[in-house]
Amino acid sequence: MKIKGLTMIGISAIPLLIYPFVLISNVMSLAGHHSSHTSFVDIFIAYFFIFITTVYPVTIIISFILFWKKYNIKFAYYPYIHLLLILLFYVLWVGK
Repeated sequence: MKIKGLTMIGISAIPLLIYPFVLISNVMSLAGHHSSHTSFVDIFIAYFFIFITTVYPVTIIISFILFWKKYNIKFAYYPYIHLLLILLFYVLWVGK
């Protein structure tokens, strides 16, 4: 159980290899401005996508700490849920 959970968390940490580039693009997106005709929903989706991609390392660290202390496999699934949220908001943002 411990090996499986650590492997799952390790695999979910692979996207951290591109995280510096994601962080730079998020900062540039926040520095930009939006049109005055942009709807609230579009702005919310964009900013929420920026937020969830920025805090992804926090999710991995918290899930690792919780898994290490409690040895419960459900904590190893948290980064995957976070990645699904990122994918969902990406599709919502690009699909507009």
